[in-house]
Amino acid sequence: MFNDMGSPDFRETFLYTIKQLNKLDLGYVHIMDGLAFGFHEQGEPMTLAEFRAEYNGIIMGNCGYTREMAEERLEAGVADLAAFGRPVTT
Repeated sequence: MFNDMGSPDFRETFLYTIKQLNKLDLGYVHIMDGLAFGFHEQGEPMTLAEFRAEYNGIIMGNCGYTREMAEERLEAGVADLAAFGRPVTT
């Protein structure tokens, strides 16, 4: 949810939605992995691992990743791809 917008049932809503996406032939699902844009404080933040447990397709993670953060997600298997919205140097 953007900034402080949210709902007490956000976890159930997002997990239901990600399960339903398994029925579609999607190229990937892009998930914001972090709290860079705020959080509504109506429960514990969700993690990529929670989505990975429910989604069988390709997950792209993003949220201010450094190269090291992206590699950690990929090596842990919670993301298949990493997106960068700002320059990343090696």
